[in-house]
Amino acid sequence: MIDDNVIPRRILGLDILPGSSPSASKPLFAAALLIDNRVVEEYGKVSLEEIAGIVEKNAVEALALDNIFELAPDEEGVAYTLYRHFERMPRIIQTTLIRGESYPLETLCSALGLCREKPGPLETARINALLARRGIGSEALIFEEETRITVSRGRVPGQGGMSRERYKRNLEMLVLRKKREIEEKLRKAGIDYDVFVRKSGAGLESATFIAYVSRDKLYGIVRPSRGYDLQVEIEPVKREKIEFVPLRSKASLRRGPPNRYLIVGVDPGMSTGVAILDLAGRPLLLLTRRWAGRNQLAELLHSYGHPVIIAADVNPPPSYVKKLSSMLKARLFYPARTLSVEEKRSIASRFLENYGIRAKDSHQRDALAAAVKAYQHFHVKLDQVEREARRLGVRINVDEAKLLVLQGFSVTEALRRIIRRKVELAPLLEASAPKEEAGEENYKLVAEKYRRALDETLRRNEKLEKRVKELEEKLLEEKERSRELIKARQVELYREREYSKLRLQLRNLRERLRELEETLTEKEDFLSRIGVYLEKVYGGEAVLAPRFPLVEVFNGAKRPEYLVVDEKVVEDYGATPLIERLRDMLSGDIQVTLLLDEKALGKLGRRLDSLPAKIALLPEQHITVGNLYIVNPSEIRPLRREEPTREELVRFIKMYKEMRKRELLAKKASRG
Repeated sequence: MIDDNVIPRRILGLDILPGSSPSASKPLFAAALLIDNRVVEEYGKVSLEEIAGIVEKNAVEALALDNIFELAPDEEGVAYTLYRHFERMPRIIQTTLIRGESYPLETLCSALGLCREKPGPLETARINALLARRGIGSEALIFEEETRITVSRGRVPGQGGMSRERYKRNLEMLVLRKKREIEEKLRKAGIDYDVFVRKSGAGLESATFIAYVSRDKLYGIVRPSRGYDLQVEIEPVKREKIEFVPLRSKASLRRGPPNRYLIVGVDPGMSTGVAILDLAGRPLLLLTRRWAGRNQLAELLHSYGHPVIIAADVNPPPSYVKKLSSMLKARLFYPARTLSVEEKRSIASRFLENYGIRAKDSHQRDALAAAVKAYQHFHVKLDQVEREARRLGVRINVDEAKLLVLQGFSVTEALRRIIRRKVELAPLLEASAPKEEAGEENYKLVAEKYRRALDETLRRNEKLEKRVKELEEKLLEEKERSRELIKARQVELYREREYSKLRLQLRNLRERLRELEETLTEKEDFLSRIGVYLEKVYGGEAVLAPRFPLVEVFNGAKRPEYLVVDEKVVEDYGATPLIERLRDMLSGDIQVTLLLDEKALGKLGRRLDSLPAKIALLPEQHITVGNLYIVNPSEIRPLRREEPTREELVRFIKMYKEMRKRELLAKKASRG
């Protein structure tokens, strides 16, 4: 009876034509289409493109050949040929391989009465289909039950300025939106997946999904596309090596030593780092694999042993690591806080130096740091198991006891379980019993004595463990109390610091307030004085005198009666240039009295004699508002000047001419 759940119903038998080679660009085949035990159509000469059309049109479930390497000369070529030509991937059956043994096709078909002599290509194709339908042969497992979906930019932006950056950002946002769209579709379809991204700015350069279903399960959910700006590629994940499974059996995982338990560090990403340690902390494997799906990784781990701890180096752990630990029914470990790059480098370098090996990249380093951190977390209890087992002197599988401890059992209980299940007392007793007790009766007494001693030791260990647990709990309580006291003291110190800070701020504010009050008093006094003087100005008892060089007052209809020249004006202009400007300004019919303070008068000296203006001292009692002085005319003291002698006048004129000559020469030199 044929099991239709295992044996395909729609089969296309194939046989390569004589003179055609699988290495050729377009090999040709004879084909026979079988549906439900009946050959419904035969094809004398078809190409792979035509075969793909027949498969699609007739919903063919499997291709049957006497040698799968008629499709391509090697495993890579077979996988590429199938991926390239078939959108819906059929099963591939090699009819001449039965439970690992190869048989000539003529032998099989003759034994089953399907042929009498060597068959031709078309008859061979028909026989292949019939053999596959009868469950004879092995299925070639070429692809994993995984499919890779890659979303990336259609092209890379060329050189340019702002436009290039803007276009690049638009492409990255397109990739991000497409990634979110595919995630939503996979979630709605209930398909398990992992996704790895390469970030760039606000968007993504690329996103790669590993969906844990075969390629045909994604039809109608995610479609491939190749656009100018965005492309989506979908391809099945090829196995590392083609595996042949008899048609009437199921594939099974290749498993390593059954009693070897593993601590596995995983650093997932586009390139996934993997580090495997045994329970003694010894390295077994350190590798990096690109686009590693969880199914592939699980198969790899099972080839080394039984994973009991899956470790990550970050907190919280990545979704990939959590799903992997759940899938393998292993304990998930991750640190209390994410390890820094420096910590991972230090952990890995010390470990690698001890074993004389090296990590090829940062992925291996991070995976190793996660595995070593997990081992360091549990090694105290694991070492305790070994010490207790040595002290008891019983022959047990220590790793099995360690496994029980990792599953939550105490060291004593773990050893008790393993001893009851595994220990062989007879060899131990024979080796340790005195010769004179070799009789059967004495042998039983000695065995009983050892059993009682063993039980007593285990009971004592159990009591000690309880005591240790009580002390550990007490220690934790004391630590918690200490933390609370430290925290309370820190709060108190914080309050004291804040109080001191506020007191200092208050003192500064009071000082600032006092300064402002003094300034306000001065301003009020100043405004009061201004008010008094303005009343005097309005009543004619005081006058406004602008400070030089308010020359604009000379251009108006009202001429100033007084003009102030103080020390600052002399410093800004210089004595000689100032006298020149005053002489030019006061020429003509302008009558003005220059008011000078004593310092300005001392700096200008006899140069004032050349000015056609009255000279007076600035009264000590005055008010300044910007460049305006308010003075009392009655307090202005004119300077009396005696008439110069003839000799002084001649000397002054000569000095003035020489000064003007020097100035003219200097101007001429600067222009030239």
